[in-house]
Amino acid sequence: MLSFKPITVDSGDALRPYFNAQKYRICDFTVGTAIMWADYFSAEYAEYNGMLVIKNILRNGTIAFSMPIGKGSVEDALCAIDRYAMEHGIPTVFEPVPESCISVIANHYYGELTVRYSPDWSDYLYDKKDIITLQGRKFNAQRNNINKFRKNYGDYIYDPITPENLDEVREFFHNYIKYSEHKNAQSDLEKEMTMKVLDHYPKLGQTGGVIRAAGEIVAIAVGERVGDTLFVHIEKARRDFQGSSAVINMEFAKNNDTLCLKFVNREEDMGDLGLRTAKSRYCPIEMLRKYSVTVPQGKGRCS
Repeated sequence: MLSFKPITVDSGDALRPYFNAQKYRICDFTVGTAIMWADYFSAEYAEYNGMLVIKNILRNGTIAFSMPIGKGSVEDALCAIDRYAMEHGIPTVFEPVPESCISVIANHYYGELTVRYSPDWSDYLYDKKDIITLQGRKFNAQRNNINKFRKNYGDYIYDPITPENLDEVREFFHNYIKYSEHKNAQSDLEKEMTMKVLDHYPKLGQTGGVIRAAGEIVAIAVGERVGDTLFVHIEKARRDFQGSSAVINMEFAKNNDTLCLKFVNREEDMGDLGLRTAKSRYCPIEMLRKYSVTVPQGKGRCS
């Protein structure tokens, strides 16, 4: 029997071992993303025989289950989801589903699956060396921006985010939102999620950094390392400091580099054309596609 509990800012220690054990490299399976989006999706989690299942309520009211992850039996976890869905009279919907897992779900059910893909929610995955070194003609624009920033602010420094400078980071973000040109429902949601991370930063196990230039913070980034991938959950830079966005992107990866780190995941663009353009310019090596899969009711191999 699956017994679900709400995902809160205190859930990180329970979720992290499962996220660390998976190899899909999608941002949905990280502590930062799970907690940032928990309120929006009324997210809950259940632990079942060494497996983790997350249950979300989607924007259209549909209840969806994550692909089970962990060191236990995927088949047993899918059976538990089947039983839960039947007992509660709800369709069995999985979201997000990494592309490689569609066949796993298909093998568990009799009948045809309904599979939907939205490019707005694909993750941008980069080779860490590209982000750190920016070598090659394809990164001319980024190198030029960084060189301009260095010319204007040659004494800039990168500082890690610590409990001692968190208030300053929060002040930076408040001012960033205050003077932002884009104010809408999405920006309000982003503000709420970012402040949740900053307000509970010490307990969430995140890593973060700031760029200081001309005596003030001009850019911030927050994320986490999971396996061989650095995830960038938050990245903000002042537009009046030209090149600060390129600098924080490079410095955050450089200052979180390890021997085992291979990739940087800068997450989705959510259909925002500005984000899509900015993230595409860094030449991702792969778009990590995620799917919604609806399965035939009562057609599981253990139903």
